[in-house]
Amino acid sequence: MNFKIYLLSVIFLILSFTGFSEIISYISTKDGKIIENSYIDDSLLYGRYYENLKNYLNIGDKYYLFNTSNILFNSLKEVVDYKIMEKYLNDNNIFIDYDSLNDKVDLNYNRLKSNEFIFNKSVIFFNEEKNIRNYMKVKIWMELVDEKFSDFLINKKINISVENWFEKYRENFDFIVTWKPLKIEYRIDRIDKTSKLIETEQFYRNIIFEEKDVPDEWIFSYLKLNDISFENKKNTLEDLKKFKALSQSFKDGKVIEMSLINLSQVLNEKSIELENENIYNSYKEIYYYKTLYDINSMNELDERIKILEDDLNDLSNFKKRILKELYYKNKDSQIINYLYSNFSDDLDIDYLYFDYVYEVMNEYYSLYGRDENFMIKIKNSLTQLQNISSTYDEDKPKFEDLIYKFNKLID
Repeated sequence: MNFKIYLLSVIFLILSFTGFSEIISYISTKDGKIIENSYIDDSLLYGRYYENLKNYLNIGDKYYLFNTSNILFNSLKEVVDYKIMEKYLNDNNIFIDYDSLNDKVDLNYNRLKSNEFIFNKSVIFFNEEKNIRNYMKVKIWMELVDEKFSDFLINKKINISVENWFEKYRENFDFIVTWKPLKIEYRIDRIDKTSKLIETEQFYRNIIFEEKDVPDEWIFSYLKLNDISFENKKNTLEDLKKFKALSQSFKDGKVIEMSLINLSQVLNEKSIELENENIYNSYKEIYYYKTLYDINSMNELDERIKILEDDLNDLSNFKKRILKELYYKNKDSQIINYLYSNFSDDLDIDYLYFDYVYEVMNEYYSLYGRDENFMIKIKNSLTQLQNISSTYDEDKPKFEDLIYKFNKLID
């Protein structure tokens, strides 16, 4: 059967059973053939996502939002594994009793709902009531799969742990992501070389630059690529600057033009030409950098340094730009705090940050009034704002208006 026709028929079949739930991924064989009825929809993905998000929050990372796409993707991989385990069980005529599973979900859900205070807190964390039920269902489903799989191995007298046995079986399968928000993360997961990560960063930078309304997950995945590329290029720049300093430490600086063969001969000589150990080590490092970067002149070295400096500047500016756009869209505290912590020399970011602080403090005031905690925080923020605004000649009225609003909260 034509692969595209096969895929469309599978999708149609799936949609007819799911009530048009959003399909995230399909499980496939290693050669790319989709396994029928082994799809993963949004209820399964988010059912697992909130378990992992809860665990991640326990770590205490104040920028956990930036790891959203990574948490989602790792959740997807876990669900894929359990789907594959369930497939094996089904192939051996072992099935999950979904009626019993749903009864357990109903029981747990109704028990939670009976406590209004805890339930309302849960809705805030899970965003929607349906996510609470999905979370419970996926959790119980995974427990049942684990239990049945362990029983199967015991009954078959297979003297091996579930984890070790499954690792071998899992190699027969793969998965395909069709959900747009996870497309970049999916591609990152399949990259095995840093150079490919850097190429992918450039590829998606251009797409994000040109497209409108890209998913937030694209931004978070791209930021990972941006950071990797930035760190790699920064390390290379440090190497090249050290290479330049080493070359210039020799009187005529022409050592950079020596061939690797000549440098090797010098290093192999045990003569008085190598006046001391420091000179010998300098030759060794120059040999290393020439081997690594294939640079044979000072002009070439200067050009490479300039390109890297420009690249780092571009990466930083683009990161700042897309984060600002994301903040305008979401007004999230993590985003503005990150921007202010990392780009506080930017006029717009300074203003956006203190404007956000004002909004938070104004809301706090409306709820609790001017208590001691409020007065300490608002005065500290006002002092910071006044110190920062004094450094800006441009947009002075905008900062003065913000200072006026802070003072009104104190008066």
